[in-house]
Amino acid sequence: MEDATGEPLNRTQIEERCRELASRVACLIRRVPQLSDALDFAIGAIYALLKAIKFGYVDRTKALSPKYWTSLAARAGNMGRGGLPGRDHWVAGFYFNSALMRISAVYERTLKELSGRRQGPVPDLLRLIMPPFGNNAQLEKVRIEVNNLKHEECGLSGGRKVKLEEAIGALIELVDEIEKRRLPRNCG
Repeated sequence: MEDATGEPLNRTQIEERCRELASRVACLIRRVPQLSDALDFAIGAIYALLKAIKFGYVDRTKALSPKYWTSLAARAGNMGRGGLPGRDHWVAGFYFNSALMRISAVYERTLKELSGRRQGPVPDLLRLIMPPFGNNAQLEKVRIEVNNLKHEECGLSGGRKVKLEEAIGALIELVDEIEKRRLPRNCG
């Protein structure tokens, strides 16, 4: 994401995009009640992104260091004694992962609603939707990242491919797609 001059957005601008997105989702919840449950996940994703920013989330493209695993063991031990993690990068990453999973979930649930199918892989659901989704490159990037997080042996310990701005961009893509469709106003 860039500002009007083509420069990358700063944290304040990213937070503003999140607030704008939350307002748009609020309107969609009222306008398209059959997507309200899925859009609840979108609001949760926006909240998680804002919390990740608050806790100092930094995009990570490199592998986690051995120090990370030592700190994780100490954090787990602290939790075993009743403590909770502090305000640190691990908590920021926790919120970012939560946002990614929620974005992926709302994407798939929306595709199921729009296609009229209750199951099936995302590429198959996309082929059933008319008019077709215009731009979903960031949504697909998030979906693939979440699948790697869930199913790959190393998860994302080798590095992330989705940046904070792309996660917000994915939500914007989804909201844009829902807004441009003339959907019935009753629960399906």
